Amino acid sequence: MKINPFAGARDPDDRTAAIAALSKAADKAGQATDAARRDHQSKATDLELAQNRHIGAQDAWDKAYDGRASDTAKATAAASLAACAKDVAGCEHALARAAENLAQLETDATAAGEKVIRAKTAAYIRLRRTVLSDILDRAIGIMGELNAEAELDCEIDAQFRGLQVVAAGLAAEFPINKAQGTELLESRAHATEIGNAPPTVAHAKPALVAAQPDRPAVTQVFTIRKIRWHETGPGWRTAHAFVDIQLPVTVAERAIELGAALQPTDPKAKPLRANMQAVYPPPHSDHCETVDPEGFIPPVGIPEPRGATHSKFTPLDRGPAYKVPVKSAPMAAARSDTSTKDGDENV
Repeated sequence: MKINPFAGARDPDDRTAAIAALSKAADKAGQATDAARRDHQSKATDLELAQNRHIGAQDAWDKAYDGRASDTAKATAAASLAACAKDVAGCEHALARAAENLAQLETDATAAGEKVIRAKTAAYIRLRRTVLSDILDRAIGIMGELNAEAELDCEIDAQFRGLQVVAAGLAAEFPINKAQGTELLESRAHATEIGNAPPTVAHAKPALVAAQPDRPAVTQVFTIRKIRWHETGPGWRTAHAFVDIQLPVTVAERAIELGAALQPTDPKAKPLRANMQAVYPPPHSDHCETVDPEGFIPPVGIPEPRGATHSKFTPLDRGPAYKVPVKSAPMAAARSDTSTKDGDENV
């Protein structure tokens, strides 16, 4: 006769509903954490956009205070800069609040998950105790039925003795499992109280991406003199005369103001385009006119641009300049004598 140890087993306390409720609460906590994580990412994006707007307002403020803008334009630029700064501060505060909310929800989600694990562990221990108790009761009942038999053959007797061994083993196993389960729950509860619970997977907070300023807007001009200017990143740059070139807006305006460049649509540029030629290598900076915006101070450490030279070129110092005296001859008189002699011979 075979015994199925889990046949018809039921949880006497019916903890399935409690476990389902805890699982549902853990799912809600996870969904709330995901929503907080998306909100945190959205706040980070808002902060990045606000920082970009602040950079644009700062540029507008710098242009307004270069000495050529009106008082109204300066006031408008200052108000816009203050509003952008306030917007950046608000976004930073909102991002900090979102980060705190995300951290709290992650902690709550972790606690809810641990509650589900503890409930499932307790239900498993209780279910196993119930199953073992049912098996022990059935074994005792079978032994009672066998004891009531008056005539037992050797096979029945051997089976009876085997059931006794099984019953004794089950009776010895039950308190051991109960003690192990109780010890497990008590150890986890104590570890949770003192803060030494098993580590859980921590969700890394999204890193804030620093706002990168865009390159300055450019416009096309037609140069009529050799120019040089400073550009963020590449440093100093030079350009030939009579070429179409893309320049930063402030540099282009300064070049046009100094008369070193023209608008591409300017009628004066059309006849000058016939002078266009090869533009490589760049011109030497000593032969160029600086067209940086008025009041511009180049960063320290940026060397002056130089023309392209061969890698094996070695400058030769010939000393100071000197003059060679040359005697002047009466060239006009000499030419007159020669022409007279030629005329006589022809006659």
